[in-house]
Amino acid sequence: MSDGKEAVTHVHHETEYQRKHPETFSRFLWRQKVILAVAFVGYVCAYLVRNNFKLMSNAMVEQYGWNKLNVATLLTCFGVTYGIGKFVMGALADRTSLRKLFGGALALSAILCIVMGFIHNFWVIVAVLLVVGLIQGALAPSSQAMIAKYFPNHTRGGAVAGWNVSQNVGSALLPLIIAGLGVVAPGNLALGFILPGVFVLVIAVFIWKFGGDGPQTEGFGTLREMYGEAGEPNVDESGDAGMSYWRLIGKYVFMNPGILVVGFINAALDFVRFGIEDWMPIYLSEDGGFTEHQYLTAVSVLEWVAIPGTLLFAWLVVKFDDRRCGSSVCARTGAPQGRCVRYEPDGRRPSVRRC
Repeated sequence: MSDGKEAVTHVHHETEYQRKHPETFSRFLWRQKVILAVAFVGYVCAYLVRNNFKLMSNAMVEQYGWNKLNVATLLTCFGVTYGIGKFVMGALADRTSLRKLFGGALALSAILCIVMGFIHNFWVIVAVLLVVGLIQGALAPSSQAMIAKYFPNHTRGGAVAGWNVSQNVGSALLPLIIAGLGVVAPGNLALGFILPGVFVLVIAVFIWKFGGDGPQTEGFGTLREMYGEAGEPNVDESGDAGMSYWRLIGKYVFMNPGILVVGFINAALDFVRFGIEDWMPIYLSEDGGFTEHQYLTAVSVLEWVAIPGTLLFAWLVVKFDDRRCGSSVCARTGAPQGRCVRYEPDGRRPSVRRC
């Protein structure tokens, strides 16, 4: 037990860099807060120009004369290219400016969202969503990598866990915005794309300006220089000299059992997650008898109530920073139990049952 306490004390011990450059280190700590805010706000905005079609799918079916196969095709197009995009853009994030990739991808997503407000042709929307999925795939890797560049070992997990709340905030705000626009301009689907797109496009300018590529690019030391060995993961790289980028990916990603297991579980959970979230508007409208405002509010509530759980596991990550895998397993084990609840209409009255 004493070894563990000594290890924790060592992590927070003042380093030589901190003693010699107190003002520089103080500015770096402020810069950490700015980076976390940029990553958080930017990813909230990512959801403001990502789920617009999904939330308005029921209204688009009614106005454009589509059927559920059209909706399923569009959802699949986005999902497939989004998955591919996260891998491809994640590799790009390792080789390019994170600030420009994050800000640029967010701006392009906003522009395409605005464009979708003027498109009614099904196949043109298919093409746009394919591109949107690919571009949106850059946002999570670049924002997470930005946090990893600025936060040392003992605070990185907490920072990423806190950042994770941005997904819920963005997903909760968009349906409220669309519901509000429905009151101001009933039946005007274009506004649900255009106004969020314009807002996010403005925010993308600030992301481009205030994002970061790493402490050393701004005149600070590296994390290892500022925090000692606690600054960066201690990985044995003695056998990696001369290995290409993709061989390193193969060694540390595709040959890593832990990553493969987490990836498999995440994929399995996403079948449940997106199966519910993608079809909530149509299901609640047709089978639940919800009005547009009611089902948009339901989607928003689903995301708001998820935030306490996200914060709980963020606290567990910080509290037990050497047991992050255990926290992850607990979250993934409990998630299906929480999601395995379905709405069964009884006339216009809801009755909820556990699966």
